[in-house]
Amino acid sequence: MLWRYADGRTSTAESYYRTVRPDDLQRLRELVRASQWGGVARNGAGGGGQPKAVDNPVVDRHVDGTTTVRFTPVGYEDTPFYVSELVERYGIERYGDRHHRVLLVGLFVLDFLVIHPFVDGNGRVSRLLASHLLSDAGYGVGRYVSIESLTYARRDDYYEALAASASGWHESAHDPWPWLKLFVETVAEAYEAFAERAADHRSGATKQDRVRNWALNHAGDSFEMADVWRAVPGVSDQTARLVLREMKNEGLVSPSGVGRGTRWTRAGASFGGSAAGAGRASGRVARQVAYSG
Repeated sequence: MLWRYADGRTSTAESYYRTVRPDDLQRLRELVRASQWGGVARNGAGGGGQPKAVDNPVVDRHVDGTTTVRFTPVGYEDTPFYVSELVERYGIERYGDRHHRVLLVGLFVLDFLVIHPFVDGNGRVSRLLASHLLSDAGYGVGRYVSIESLTYARRDDYYEALAASASGWHESAHDPWPWLKLFVETVAEAYEAFAERAADHRSGATKQDRVRNWALNHAGDSFEMADVWRAVPGVSDQTARLVLREMKNEGLVSPSGVGRGTRWTRAGASFGGSAAGAGRASGRVARQVAYSG
């Protein structure tokens, strides 16, 4: 994660003992935006953590320059009402016993993504919210395992499930289960990863071995230093960077970017070099706006 994105995770942890409020969404968005654009409004609309000031359809951008509308979010004029309604209704259901709390969090995130209250950064804010709301509901695994990385590793499934469950949302005729199935699977994967890391910690392996094992066997296709710190508690910045440099020299990972925002990608992890993999690669490139926005 970017440095201020890590600040966003800290922000959600600090508010662990209360559920989400509309101003929390704005605060998280301000942190994400500061990390991406230096806090400067882009396109003159929806700067900082304020709601969008123009409509923002979610589109796939294809390699030939054409675009396809993936889904149409709530209009900008109605966004404040929908955000307040979402937060209020979640707060009511959160303290009831009609629905499983993990499903409630999944539904909150789905609605947030369809409302799409900001010009950009909605995807990242939604995953910060998912970790916070899961912790608030008693599922604190997001404090130790990156929901962001797990989602990124299954981003093709993410796009498909979101599109399937967003269809008919405005008419209250949508099917939330494709999205909820993926969301529950991701939470389950997070707990499995946490159990594996706990076992690894008890095995007596050195921190360098644990960093290498995580990067090769448990990380997503790509990861950042903040993911390493969370996956291997207690590892120093110097140790983690030493291991990653060694792995780079061995051709196991490659870096992109500089500083805290450097992203490391495992060699051959994404597409495997096949024709089918190349097709998936182009699709993923085309859909990055939908994932991050």
